[in-house]
Amino acid sequence: MDIPLDRLQDPEADVRLVPFEENHVAALAAVFQDAPTLRFYLPSLARPFSEAQLRGLLADWHDMTTDFVFTIVHGGKVAGLCNLSGVDWVNRSAEIGVALLPDGPRGKGVARAAVRLLLGFSFREAGLHRIMARIQDGNDASTRLFEALGFRREGALRDAVRRSGGWRALNVLSLLEDEYRP
Repeated sequence: MDIPLDRLQDPEADVRLVPFEENHVAALAAVFQDAPTLRFYLPSLARPFSEAQLRGLLADWHDMTTDFVFTIVHGGKVAGLCNLSGVDWVNRSAEIGVALLPDGPRGKGVARAAVRLLLGFSFREAGLHRIMARIQDGNDASTRLFEALGFRREGALRDAVRRSGGWRALNVLSLLEDEYRP
């Protein structure tokens, strides 16, 4: 799939998305070594990753067929990543995720700009119909972000992940192509 890089930038927010490349691993490693970030970002096992493990994980996530990883660049520096995963081309749906570096530009609109860019790509370029986000119960910042972008709550996957010795729900939110507002 051709990725129109010129459409994956927001000059006002000084944010752009670039397809993941091997040379981004070192800069993104902080996301995968920070327990509080991992606790919310990964629905599977939340444990720190070595750089070698991270290379394998991101290569698997970024197959450019059903899984796409984009590095978020803000002010010329790597700020985090966002991804589309599990793209179902028949039903035109996918799941979206976003994570900023632990010491990155949180609360400054960077994640919002990145997700908006990825939504534009998803609906306009990739022709998707439905984008879903699974957000762990208690991740209020992500819930606010996705709801502000028009996502609607569909329900919850009860006791879907185990964290800190207890079970947590994953709240399911989605946005349909006719609800998307650039």
